[in-house]
Order: sequence, then structure tokens, then C-alpha cells
Amino acid sequence: MTDEFRALEEEANWGPSTSQADVILQKAQEPSMYNVTQQISHDPVVFVEQLAHDIVEYRIENIPNDEKIIEIVTSILPGVIELYLKKVKDYGGVSGGLGPKAPFVDMWRKMIKLKRSLWEGEELKFEQPSEVLRDMIGTVLNILVELPEHGIK
Repeated sequence: MTDEFRALEEEANWGPSTSQADVILQKAQEPSMYNVTQQISHDPVVFVEQLAHDIVEYRIENIPNDEKIIEIVTSILPGVIELYLKKVKDYGGVSGGLGPKAPFVDMWRKMIKLKRSLWEGEELKFEQPSEVLRDMIGTVLNILVELPEHGIK
């Protein structure tokens, strides 16, 4: 029996490899093994992470290469969010539990004021159109957050 096993040690008696590890190793060396055509998205994406109860961090990627959009993302949106947070803190909440109809009424008032300024050229005495528009964005946010509570999609 010893002679039978000795024959296995001679390479001439091995024949083709059938080891699974050898097959995987051979395939790994072939370029087609890694021929993956994964599409990289170039769509804009916003990542939001709440770091603490009162700290939220935003990261925006794939912003379109347009000066106006860059200005909106880097200047206007932060100002809108800051104004919104200050006003909602001053008011003590979103709408005082009155539902989405309450901020809608406020938005309608602002729309009439904007129409007078932008369409009819009337000079506003207090809030200027840019502040009215920033307020309207905050009002829209208030409506959006209350829609699900009232069964509205």
C-alpha cells in the first residue's frame, strides 16, 4: 500500500487540478472576473446627520455646476434655514396646533403682498420681497410637517 501512495507524490500522476481554491485563484487572475459595470450616480444628493439633540449637519454632493445654484446652496438656503429656526423659536412652534390651514392663510397674505410688490411695483414699507419669500419658504415647511398628522399626503 505504501507504493500506491508514493505514486500520488509524482507530478506525472496528478492530472488536471480539481481543487476549488485553484479554480477561484485562476478566475481571480482573469480580467473578466472583475468586469463590473457599476454606474456612479451624478444626481444631487443631500446627506443629513443629527449629531446631537440640537446639532444637525448637512452634506450636499453633485451640485450642478451653475453659479446661481451654488449661490442658492451656499448663501440663500443657509439664510432661509437660519431665519426659519429663529422665527419658529420666537413663535414657540410650527403653528400652535392649528394644523396646516393656519400657515396656509399666512402664506396667502404674503402672496398678496408679493403680488403688490413684484407685479404692481408697489414699494413695501416693512418687509421687503426677499424676506417675504424667505418667510414663505418657512411657511411651506410648516405646512409640509403637519400634512401627515392630518392624513394628507
